[in-house]
Amino acid sequence: MDTDGGKSDAFTLRVIFRGEAGDGILNAGDMLMRSAAALGFSAAVHKSFPPTIRGGACSALVTVSGEELSAPVSSAADFVFLLDKSTLFVHGDGGTYRGADGCANTGSSVNANNGDNANGRIGGIKSFALNFGLCPHINIHPQLKSSFALGVASQILGVPERLILNLITEKLRKKNLTEENEDAFRKGHESAAESIIPAIGASHKHAGRLSPPMPMPGNRVVLDGNTAVALGAISAGCRIYASYPITPATPIGERMAQYLHSFGGFAYQAEDEISAIGVTAGAWYSGVPAMTATSGPGLSLMQEFLGYCSMTETPAVVVDVQRAGPSTGMPTMHSQDDLMAAAFGGHGEDQRIVLAAASIEECFYLTIEAFDMAQRFRCPVILLSDSALGNLRATCRRPDPALGLDGMPKIAAESAFDIAGCGDEPPQPPHPAGPDDARPRRITGLEHDEHCMPSNSAENRVRQQYRRFSKMDKIELDYSHMQTIDADGVTLRTPRSEFAKKFNIGNGDEDNDAGPPADLCVVSWGLSSAMTRFAVAALRKRGLKIACLYPRLLFPFISGHYLKLLEFCPRIAVVESNYTGQLASMIRMYTGINTIPVKKYCGDPFTPEEIEAELYNIIQMENFILDISEHEAGGDGEVPHE
Repeated sequence: MDTDGGKSDAFTLRVIFRGEAGDGILNAGDMLMRSAAALGFSAAVHKSFPPTIRGGACSALVTVSGEELSAPVSSAADFVFLLDKSTLFVHGDGGTYRGADGCANTGSSVNANNGDNANGRIGGIKSFALNFGLCPHINIHPQLKSSFALGVASQILGVPERLILNLITEKLRKKNLTEENEDAFRKGHESAAESIIPAIGASHKHAGRLSPPMPMPGNRVVLDGNTAVALGAISAGCRIYASYPITPATPIGERMAQYLHSFGGFAYQAEDEISAIGVTAGAWYSGVPAMTATSGPGLSLMQEFLGYCSMTETPAVVVDVQRAGPSTGMPTMHSQDDLMAAAFGGHGEDQRIVLAAASIEECFYLTIEAFDMAQRFRCPVILLSDSALGNLRATCRRPDPALGLDGMPKIAAESAFDIAGCGDEPPQPPHPAGPDDARPRRITGLEHDEHCMPSNSAENRVRQQYRRFSKMDKIELDYSHMQTIDADGVTLRTPRSEFAKKFNIGNGDEDNDAGPPADLCVVSWGLSSAMTRFAVAALRKRGLKIACLYPRLLFPFISGHYLKLLEFCPRIAVVESNYTGQLASMIRMYTGINTIPVKKYCGDPFTPEEIEAELYNIIQMENFILDISEHEAGGDGEVPHE
């Protein structure tokens, strides 16, 4: 529907700010995203930054949509602001500019060269100079470049000047540079009106794109992944939070410290991750739901205590905001390295549950599920997020704690003693039923009997191990909504019986033996699965049939859904951001299925364009191999060609 001079309500606009860390790049992206959200548009900002305070490439990708939010991570861009010459050399010249394909065809590049070069082209992209010389303050405070660029962007896109000026005042009040930032913003705003807008032309598809504003949705909020985890924990009843600061999980602790006291809770900064998980377990001993959050190195330190929680059947909720490892690795960069550590990191055979969030909304709802499952199954639950998702800020539907994941009704928690097969009133409950439960109890990490007394009896060992693992059997039945197959447009065919084949008898579908009903099956998890959804949608528009599985429950491993995929196609591609293909390895270990790995491990998340290209190439290659095999079987010896 066109409403404003030919502009469609269904659009996607992407703006990238790039520069050096410390130049205010992330603030510029955040303020443009918040401005778009305040004007009623769907918006997101994906941030990429080094672990250093100053120096190193930094970027903010702002995505704005008129309707449902498009992929917040992408290889394409409409406007690119390069605020540093070194960034220009790394990302722009010589065709190495990331997103150049999208810019070259549909957009414009705005680069920072301090007026040294006239407006022209960079790597085939139309280029305009940002004349920072118009703002003398920039020579003293280089970080003002981002406010200048923000002024240019707001003029091009039609963002009201006062809206961003208010955000600058709110965001930068404590840095004592509010007036200088406002002046830099105005200078950029004016320069764009004088030189860039006339060059772009009013006919450009995104000129004035954010004016007039959209009707403001009543159920929309702006959240990032880490904040969504904190809000989900509080909604689930968490009243004790303990952690040791670690990138990129620290913002969860900051939000818990900010909000938890208003709900009668307490946030505690422990001396290390071992103490943090100990406090979490101790709080559950006292009948108070608790949580800790960490990243890969901290999860390694917590492993012994997680085994202790399994043996003592003590609930615990651990959020692992993954980063690129091992060791210190790349602390601010995206990865999905910790799946194996989360599932198998402890010694011995213990009980634990591993969940993975793919979106900001899932960060909220899966945190609530983690608390419910920890209390229900009396074991640790590890929720996997990652650096890119934790820092991703976007508009989303207002979370409703009364609803479960995907709007499903929440599962009523059974008695922990019933599900564990202990009876309603065991002589010694392993932890209090509530804060007022003052009954004496024994707790030990030693193997013990039903009275929590240490026991080395072989008979007792068999009985207790069976009981502890048996309680996990209900997970597959009650949490199947965490693993659903998306087979839109793919219809399963019932194969003909051997009798029908022998006598050439049809059963209403003459093509039911012609081959698999899908061109490819795809499995992905975490943020990679969110990007895979966009890629699969694009492939389906190209006429390809794809069946997908996006598991949120990764462990205990539920084989049935993966085996079901084979009915759609024997070829299964697994998309994940790690080198070894960790989920693919688990699929092979539990089902014997050899999958096709689609991996990325450079520290950046997958983009939908990358996944689409990889999956399309797999389909084309598999079809080519199949054609060769069929011709060889036919005996003509000719290799087919298109």
